[in-house]
Amino acid sequence: MRKGILTSTAAGNEGPNPATLTGFAPWLLSVAASSINRKFLTKVRLGNNKIFEVYVVYMGDMAKEEVSTSPLHLSMLEKVISRECDINSLDKKLVKGKIVYCESDTKGQGPLLAGATGFLGKGRLFGGTSSNLPLPGSLLSYNEASEVYKYIKANSKPIATISRSEEVADTRSPYIPNYSSRGPNPITPNILKVCS
Repeated sequence: MRKGILTSTAAGNEGPNPATLTGFAPWLLSVAASSINRKFLTKVRLGNNKIFEVYVVYMGDMAKEEVSTSPLHLSMLEKVISRECDINSLDKKLVKGKIVYCESDTKGQGPLLAGATGFLGKGRLFGGTSSNLPLPGSLLSYNEASEVYKYIKANSKPIATISRSEEVADTRSPYIPNYSSRGPNPITPNILKVCS
């Protein structure tokens, strides 16, 4: 700084709580994470034609528009541990060839290894960014997940279709995603530290 050189550091990825930044020395410029000018939407259509648009990336077979239409399986019916769809928690005989509904913000590894054709997870927060998934899937908000759960419980043969991702313009961009660390300075809060 004395020689006129600006030192810029990443604020960190521990947000969204306050005082989570890692580069907080007063002579450092802490830079927050930011979005890009586009997002990747994946559409999930239930058998009742209710459609959810979610920010996840699964390209699948580029020759097909719809990646997976399969029966929906409620993972929580098996055993308590399987509700989260953790690795080795799902019964392969029950989930093979099905889209699994998970009571967690899983990224799909458990359903993938169990032979599922896709998954619907729960726990997407506003300000989140697109996730890259290993199989067709979606991370729903709590309200959306509640609608899916009610649909599964109300139907004897529930189905869902997960379409491949599409690139669209992000009209809210640029914004700071929810995972980006934030100030103030965790050691001396009276030293203002704003992530730019």
